[in-house]
Amino acid sequence: MAKKTLDDDIKQQALWIVRGYKASLRRYMAARQDVILATPCSFDEYAAGGETCRQYYPHSSEVGRPVENMQQALERLERSPDARRVAAVDKAKLLIGNDLQDDELRRKLTNAILLNCESGRNYPFEILGVDGLSRRDFYRRRNRFLQDVAEKFGII
Repeated sequence: MAKKTLDDDIKQQALWIVRGYKASLRRYMAARQDVILATPCSFDEYAAGGETCRQYYPHSSEVGRPVENMQQALERLERSPDARRVAAVDKAKLLIGNDLQDDELRRKLTNAILLNCESGRNYPFEILGVDGLSRRDFYRRRNRFLQDVAEKFGII
């Protein structure tokens, strides 16, 4: 019986999720800050005599529940694609090298796998400096990481 491998199309989707991790994290954190710092009152800002002023608009007739609205907005944000991408990569990173006893080697392996996923041509196994692992073991762990990302994101 042959070993079960990850399909190429699924592997490419997982790679693009990992490569877009920093941009997704940046967008997610910005959207989260927007929700947290949002005010329940609508207003416009304008400059008057070198000073910034706010002009508040009247409230609507419906009952305002700013805390509940913020909680609902945060829950919607957690279901967004960016939040799901960030969570998938973060959860999969925690699983890298969990069978290794050496914390330093686990940290190096995690960084090496992330660099290799971002740009395999610029960061091949030979220059990553992961001592104690063979090339075959490194790429096996990298493929397992990509499979974990795909599973956590819901591709497979």
